[in-house]
Amino acid sequence: MGTIKVSEVMSGSPIMVSKDLSVEEAAKIMTGENVDFLLVSHDENLVGIVTERDIIRKVIAEGKSPKEVRLGDIMSTPIIVIPGDEPLEKAARIMARHEIRRLPVIEGHRITGVLTQEDIVRISPELIEITKEYSRMEVHEREREVTEEYVAGRCEGCGQYSLMLKMHNDLLLCPECREE
Repeated sequence: MGTIKVSEVMSGSPIMVSKDLSVEEAAKIMTGENVDFLLVSHDENLVGIVTERDIIRKVIAEGKSPKEVRLGDIMSTPIIVIPGDEPLEKAARIMARHEIRRLPVIEGHRITGVLTQEDIVRISPELIEITKEYSRMEVHEREREVTEEYVAGRCEGCGQYSLMLKMHNDLLLCPECREE
């Protein structure tokens, strides 16, 4: 399983929309494009993700107006990302550990696709269950470990936006600041 790369399995061309878009407009896009999530951007940078579940739980169930609520108010953030050349098994482990169903895929400094649980199940149904069990076993270890995942956001060292932030000395740092 370790020889299959994330880029070989991922879904391509995710839809990215502004964090200022209303939930109503986002729902129309999701319906029109037949997707259940949107990547959320600000100044062309990935800042979050919004799913159908977010809309139902954070807007509809709370009686808020989809016309008035903006995606930036309900998006999940920060976003964990993975390079496309990583093994599928590592991606599945990250998804299980963080209890996420979608993992944006990067190449260099751009988003090239999204890996979903459905993508993994299509290739290896047993991998999801194996990684969930692995994730349950490492609960105590997780509290001590430094994250190996990439996170999208602003570097706590230089302030620049990066898709490749990693935890280093208790700070989320870009590759350049980690080297200093």
